[in-house]
Amino acid sequence: MRQLEILAEVARVGTFRGAARHLGLSQVAVSDHIRQLESRLGCALFVRNVGGKPTLSPSGKIVLEHGRNVLFACDSLISAARGAAGIPVETAGEVGDVAPPVLLDYDMDLEPVEALVSFDEDLVLEEPEPVAIPKPRRKSPKVETVDLVGQVVTVSLFDAVKDVPSPQVPSPLVEAELVEVVELEAPPAAIEPVKPEPVEAAPPLREKPITVASHPAILSRFQDKLAAAQEAFPERPIAVDFARFTPEAVAAPLASGRVDIALFYALGEVPGMTSDYLWSESWSLFARADHPLAQADMLTLADCVDMPVILFEDSNPLRALCEACLVKVGLWPAPTVLETDDFAAIATELLEYGEAVFPAFGVTAAQFAARPGLKRLALVEPLPGVQVRRAVGPLSDEDPTVSALAGLLG
Repeated sequence: MRQLEILAEVARVGTFRGAARHLGLSQVAVSDHIRQLESRLGCALFVRNVGGKPTLSPSGKIVLEHGRNVLFACDSLISAARGAAGIPVETAGEVGDVAPPVLLDYDMDLEPVEALVSFDEDLVLEEPEPVAIPKPRRKSPKVETVDLVGQVVTVSLFDAVKDVPSPQVPSPLVEAELVEVVELEAPPAAIEPVKPEPVEAAPPLREKPITVASHPAILSRFQDKLAAAQEAFPERPIAVDFARFTPEAVAAPLASGRVDIALFYALGEVPGMTSDYLWSESWSLFARADHPLAQADMLTLADCVDMPVILFEDSNPLRALCEACLVKVGLWPAPTVLETDDFAAIATELLEYGEAVFPAFGVTAAQFAARPGLKRLALVEPLPGVQVRRAVGPLSDEDPTVSALAGLLG
């Protein structure tokens, strides 16, 4: 409950520092509560803008909406329980009374009223502090404020005063705020207007595309999750780089920030690169059904030494992965009868000439296993599995959206 209260207050005020001041907490404590809530929910609630105010993420808006309902229900529960027990419900507004220190007022139609403050008019008017409408800059009759969902909105001072709803419960604090805003409608003529600050050319972090490097066969497992992520973070487009799916290809782009998340093939942990193991896919050797090796019920790796092979072209990143696998089991180097990335040409070579074998894994292995006239060799000792691993760039800790997407892709 406390974490939901703090979330609602940060969204209302627009800054962690302002929420901490209103709640009587330190800014560190407010940040810790928000991080704990994000950890429990498994998603980022705020987009932390460098040099600017935090704004609610799409998930944060949903959590805030449901959180307000939970807080309202809790308030109603307390009132109902006290009423049933014959305990009078405390009301605020009389001189000298203190608002109950249970919940903040989350009625969206009222000006926000701080909890744990006296409603004594003299005390409130000593230091009036704007709550919903910040003090405008002198450079313009327009001000930037924060709405209830954390979005920055530019409004006219005239509109700001005109559109303030009449509070249902009289509040000296609200009246003091309106008086201060009205006095600032016309800035002193003697003060020179402040020149606008230069706008940085770099787009905000929340608008930067998230780049995922991977092989199409890997990403095919995450189509639904990618669609859900794009719906949850519509302001962050997801770009996919299908040309990089090996450790050598993703290392530099990850380090430089050109790639945020990489899902790649490897034969094991990669030295110098922090990555997580996701799953493994087994290598298989395929030959024509009447090939002498295909006729055997069981084969050892020694039976396959010096057998002719078909491999991908040198330019294909999977070629090096295949050779590394064959080296580990002592089957490389070997005579190569064909080098091509054309699967139709590979199948033709296997079926029409029948001398060579073709190493494959994953989706490719499944396709060749289902092809009539071809057979998977029955090896007693399996070939090393190909691991699918995940790595994220070093800046992901500063980008909650990238961290959330990386968690989905695993």
